[in-house]
Formats: sequence, structure tokens, C-alpha cells
Amino acid sequence: MDRYEDAFGTDWTGLEREDALTRAFALGVAAACGDEDEAELDRLVSAVDTAYDRSMVELAFHEGRQKGGSLRPELEDDAAVWETLVDDRPPQSTDADDDEDGDEAETGTEEGADGTRSGPRATDRPDALSRASLLDRVDPDDREALRFPPFLRRE
Repeated sequence: MDRYEDAFGTDWTGLEREDALTRAFALGVAAACGDEDEAELDRLVSAVDTAYDRSMVELAFHEGRQKGGSLRPELEDDAAVWETLVDDRPPQSTDADDDEDGDEAETGTEEGADGTRSGPRATDRPDALSRASLLDRVDPDDREALRFPPFLRRE
């Protein structure tokens, strides 16, 4: 059984876009470590709705494979590559993370006093993999986009 299947499982029936991207990145890292699974990649690609999202899943896979391949010569074995790129994911925030006082429990992240992280993680997605704002639909009540800009108006 390979690392991807142990960590994520393959018995899912439907995924959100973010979950598909995370799984595709991890699958790419697994492919760089020698655990290629084309059928799972095809399932991940077909799990998202739009052509844009499908291409993003493929990009996440290629990014994981590229990062895994470039990190492989530096680390001693495939398990270290997997641990560095995939197992070092930031923990998911849940209600169970809140302690008795209402403060969040320690998660082991490197955060400053103002709550910001000190640097990017290996598993952070590049900005290129975030959803492009130009694809967001305009609010139908927002007619500002239909008005002339001020420099074209005669007054």
C-alpha cells in the first residue's frame, strides 16, 4: 500500500475543489517517490466541475511531482520527502482545538505575537493555484461596472 492511500484513502465519492487540490498535490509527491497512480489522478480531475478546476487539479499534481522530484536528492529517502511536503500540512481548525478558556490550543505552528505565520510552509499552494478573481461573477445588483468612467463623462 502506498503513502497516498494510507494518508488520504481512495474510497471517496465526492470532493470539494480544495480537497481535490490537496489530494492532487499529495498524489504528485507520491508519484515523485515512485508511487504513481494514474487512476486516482483521473478520478480527482473528474471530481471537480469546471475545466478551470480540472486544469488546477492537474497543475497541483505536477507541482507536487516537481517539488518531490527536486527535494528527493537532498533528503535521505522517499519517506522524508513525503513527510516534508505532505505530512507537514498545517492542522485543520476544528472546534476541538479550542481549550476550556476559549483560546485556541497550541498547534505547533510558528506564529508571531500578532497571530501571523513567520514564513511559508512547503505545503502552501503557490498563488498561481488560487482561484482567479476575474472568474467570479459580478453581483447582479452592482451596476457600477456598466457606468461610464468619470473621465468619459461630460459635465
